[in-house]
Amino acid sequence: MNNTFSFKRFWRFFLYDIRRWATSYGPSFLIMSLMPLVLYAITMTFSLVFTQEAAHPVLIARTTVLAVTASLLFITYPSHVYGFVTDKKAGGAYLMLPVSRLEKFASMMLNVLVIVPAIFFAIYLGTDALLCLIDTGCGDSMLKSAGTAITFLSTFGGSMEGTEQIISFNFFYMYLCFGISILYFLLGAVLFRKHKILYPILILIGLNMLLSLVTGGLISIGIFEGFDFEKWVLSVVNEGNIGAMATWFNVLSGLVNLVAIAGLGTAVYFRIKTLKH
Repeated sequence: MNNTFSFKRFWRFFLYDIRRWATSYGPSFLIMSLMPLVLYAITMTFSLVFTQEAAHPVLIARTTVLAVTASLLFITYPSHVYGFVTDKKAGGAYLMLPVSRLEKFASMMLNVLVIVPAIFFAIYLGTDALLCLIDTGCGDSMLKSAGTAITFLSTFGGSMEGTEQIISFNFFYMYLCFGISILYFLLGAVLFRKHKILYPILILIGLNMLLSLVTGGLISIGIFEGFDFEKWVLSVVNEGNIGAMATWFNVLSGLVNLVAIAGLGTAVYFRIKTLKH
């Protein structure tokens, strides 16, 4: 199969790819997507058993569970759904499918970057919103509270005009962070033949240690000597530039994340293109 692209052939394979992972990973995916309901049931059960009073999962607990659940999703999904490509038998059968490797890669990217996060967050946030609507004791839903929280974080606790744009940008920024994470573990899933989750985690730990050593070394030799970070932050705040600083920080972070996604996607593509058994 040469490296060509046929939309009709790609579409058939893409639907097959969705059915395949929905069958194998679907139950786990559904449980993670419905974690607001699970958290609510656990909180209510334990409170009624031990205190005989109804308690509700507070916003910070629901947000923490969302972060943990999303992390489990982007760590486990790639290795479970696409890790088999490095297996001699199953991977060989996958490579022999009458679909070009470009089409296989496009289906993979569409699943991990669009379909999976869209369905997960739609079900998760929708379930949380529905529970908050039915039981007002839960307070505001995460979706309703997100605007205030993100505006506060985006402006470093300050206020600024155009917060709607900042909120929209930071939802996009959070999506980029999810995309980088799931692509990183996808690369580990198609790159390593064993320990497809452990090796990427160990590499991350090693990179963080290396970064800490380099940063510590630069500080120890006095490369930042004379720069008063606290004074600089206070000057920005006093001059009323906190909104502009937050905007430029978000734009720069977004560009860096886009470059990271492009780099990881390219690495996955060349791994799929050159994979042999």
